[in-house]
Amino acid sequence: MTNEINKRRLEKILEDVNMQYYFKEPLMLTSTHKTPIYNNEENYVGSVTKSYKNKVHRYVSLFMNKLYFNYTFYDEEGNTISTINNIMDNKKDFMKSRWIYTNSQQSYIVHNVTKVLTNFHLKIKSESSIIYEVKRDFGEHIIHIYMDNREIGYVKYGIKLPREIDIYIEDEHLNLDLVCFIYFIYKMYGS
Repeated sequence: MTNEINKRRLEKILEDVNMQYYFKEPLMLTSTHKTPIYNNEENYVGSVTKSYKNKVHRYVSLFMNKLYFNYTFYDEEGNTISTINNIMDNKKDFMKSRWIYTNSQQSYIVHNVTKVLTNFHLKIKSESSIIYEVKRDFGEHIIHIYMDNREIGYVKYGIKLPREIDIYIEDEHLNLDLVCFIYFIYKMYGS
């Protein structure tokens, strides 16, 4: 019954989707190669890449890839649009992950509130309130993004390598760069 509800919900979303994007996941998540992102008309819209502060971080990431999480999103001309970096203020941040997302207009704190690894759960907050909630249930290949208990987008991914990632955005307030970062957070910390 739950699968039927999810199917109906997915079909409804597909009818109302405003924006669709896709990219292929890099084979190694530690790669600094720019991953191109295309819209549904196959036009290049930007790219995302993992970045490191120095060479030591890059080599440490080969063995402990969750330690340094820094990604940058570029527009079609190669200009930096936004970044996301992990916050390491104290020892608790090594156990419960937090990231700061910044672009030219705003910055959000992304909290990993996952209690059971099979049910990935993030909360994205501004200084005053919770903006978005991100969830993925066990056995699904879809990451749902909610705002005020209303689904405003999702990321669908395959299991065959190299993975094709499909991004569907219904709300103009949800940024493509943030959704890409959410997917990479899931790949590093939720799968």
